[in-house]
Amino acid sequence: MEPSWFDSLLNTKFYTSCDLHPNLRGNKKSGFCIDCSVSFCKNCTIHDLHRQVNIWKYAYHEVVRVQDMERHFCCSEIHPYKANGKIAVHLNSRSQSVDTKSLKAKSGNPCEECGRHVQDPHRFCSIACKVSVNSKPKDQSVGTVVTPSPDCRNLSFKGKTSPETNVSELESTISIAESTEETKTSPSSSQPRKRGRKAIPHRAPFF
Repeated sequence: MEPSWFDSLLNTKFYTSCDLHPNLRGNKKSGFCIDCSVSFCKNCTIHDLHRQVNIWKYAYHEVVRVQDMERHFCCSEIHPYKANGKIAVHLNSRSQSVDTKSLKAKSGNPCEECGRHVQDPHRFCSIACKVSVNSKPKDQSVGTVVTPSPDCRNLSFKGKTSPETNVSELESTISIAESTEETKTSPSSSQPRKRGRKAIPHRAPFF
């Protein structure tokens, strides 16, 4: 179970102007106070004695350095990046910019929560994805085998693939099942047809 301040951290919008210091330099909110569950800028000295986490920008997305976050949260199994010479991980998931079909040619797996490509042996692309998967019950977490219902005996699949791949595989399986069912119910063309008796030939009368 993750601490209560995690929701605020993952839902806070950083690098916006601080309302308390609108006219001062360095008023972009680039820090998060764990004790107060709020973001702050460099001029907010009220949080100096509190537990803090600095938020950085990497490719227009918010990241946090692993060495800072490890004090409060285990960042293992999250795909890391090197930002300004430091190892960092993303706070939230990003939109999938690569076609999922091309992921098969790469070494790695999709993120167990959002499906974004991550390199082995990592399982998640961001802190938010790891928190989301770990907060689910074991029978609902991604990566477990789904028990097929009686109406879908041949449609069982594993959920450790990306959402797009699951949909395409499920649709193709359904179409195969429907075509098989139609073949069973339609009359076979190899069965002999019943032919009626031939009429008795009539000869032409003699003159």
